[in-house]
Amino acid sequence: MHRAIEMELTDRFPCGRQPRISDRLRHAFAREADQELGGIDLETVLADETPFDAMSVAEKLAHLDQLGVLLLRDTLRDGESTKSRNRKVDAIARSLFETRYTRIKRGDKQRSPLDALIHALAMV
Repeated sequence: MHRAIEMELTDRFPCGRQPRISDRLRHAFAREADQELGGIDLETVLADETPFDAMSVAEKLAHLDQLGVLLLRDTLRDGESTKSRNRKVDAIARSLFETRYTRIKRGDKQRSPLDALIHALAMV
């Protein structure tokens, strides 16, 4: 049996990771992110005039959370990560997962379906 087919059937890949992010995960994340963001785009968040030093800890975490979701959504939609794994997606997803976990632990945010998708992207 061909090695690639064998790895796919047994869910065993080199280094324990799939060679690419599945389209199903990519589309599910984009759909949930669009629902959570409600039409906000990256330029709007980056154009925010509020200085980061003037924000409270909860506001800083919320801002980082929103920025992370936008960056991850745009990176996944760009198509640059469709053929193989992308270190940028991994880094953003891990950072976003930690930020959301911190917000949930502090009581600033409730769990959402997007949390499971972020975890899946961080651990894929």
